[in-house]
Amino acid sequence: MGKGSNSLILDSALTIPFIKLGKAFQSIAYQNGYVYAKAGTSVPQLMAFSQKEGLSGFEFMSGVPASLGGMITMNFGCWDRCMKDIVESVDVFIPKKGFVTFTNEECNFDYRSSLFQSLNGLIIGAKLAISHSDSKTVKGTINRYVSERLQKQPMRLATFGSIFKNPPSSSAALLIDRAGLKGYQYPRVRISTAHANFMENKGKASSKEALDLIKYIQQDIYNRYNITLIPEVHIFQ
Repeated sequence: MGKGSNSLILDSALTIPFIKLGKAFQSIAYQNGYVYAKAGTSVPQLMAFSQKEGLSGFEFMSGVPASLGGMITMNFGCWDRCMKDIVESVDVFIPKKGFVTFTNEECNFDYRSSLFQSLNGLIIGAKLAISHSDSKTVKGTINRYVSERLQKQPMRLATFGSIFKNPPSSSAALLIDRAGLKGYQYPRVRISTAHANFMENKGKASSKEALDLIKYIQQDIYNRYNITLIPEVHIFQ
């Protein structure tokens, strides 16, 4: 489950076993023009490594509270870049089959999706393509992206990340804003006033409250625009 970003776990799913990779899965190494990182490596660890080594390619992840395995699974993207652009190969453990390496093409990357969302396996690590830069330039880009996120998203509040995928030729945040739902609260969960595609926990909100609000938004947007918003957050129930 990575760092838990983009995850909503209902009480009914609490009997499901979840795996969170520990420190043994947080190593990073650079060799022959590629970075190999274990799946439990966090974004801050990747940022620190790239700054120290003067390597560019990870900056678009700046400020995201996630780990590498989860970002590959989601094909995370921002600033016109996504994981598909940097993944060379992914090592996976598949029960009863063992360790398998998938090439970029075999990962079936698409908008916020990949093979790993349906594969019964555990991402162990990945080989990532990067380019040489210098520490000062990399640090400057990271700081700029983090600053822009702070201005546009409720990064310091309790959220699970983006609620919905963007529908074709539109923006989920724009549709929710136009529907007048920005700031709508039910009862302890609120659609963020900073970014309409984020949901904030305003108290001890339950996962059911969050799911109820997701369904309310979906119904409202469908009634207004005949558009079905597809959750980006993974709902376990």
